[in-house]
Amino acid sequence: NTVFKKAPGAPKRFKSSYVHFFTHFVEKKKLQVGPDGLPIKLDISSVSKECSQAWKTLPVEQRKYWDFVSEQEKQEYMKQSEAYQGPWRIATNKVKKKKDGAPKRSPSAFFLFANVKRPVIKAKYPGKKSYAP
Repeated sequence: NTVFKKAPGAPKRFKSSYVHFFTHFVEKKKLQVGPDGLPIKLDISSVSKECSQAWKTLPVEQRKYWDFVSEQEKQEYMKQSEAYQGPWRIATNKVKKKKDGAPKRSPSAFFLFANVKRPVIKAKYPGKKSYAP
């Protein structure tokens, strides 16, 4: 039940072509100026919807560019991950706590089977203990 986090020195995973496009799209949106000459305020949900529509209607040539950028980053990540020697995850001092009143986990198939067979075996071998002598 130990909580793990990514090791600080481990290589950072590459971004998909859509994530690269999205960050570029948001940066362009941040530079837009409203009618009053001030930067417009961004609402992340509307920007996400707008970006999704732009991605769907993006021409193949432009999409190839974002795929290329993503592929370059992926190649760099692969090189770094092959060269990396340290641990990928490190344990934190945190422990996952169970919620009060949370239901218990259901027993596995083996325990359900054992609970059915236990009385039969105990009746067959009344003096036997459940452990080896």
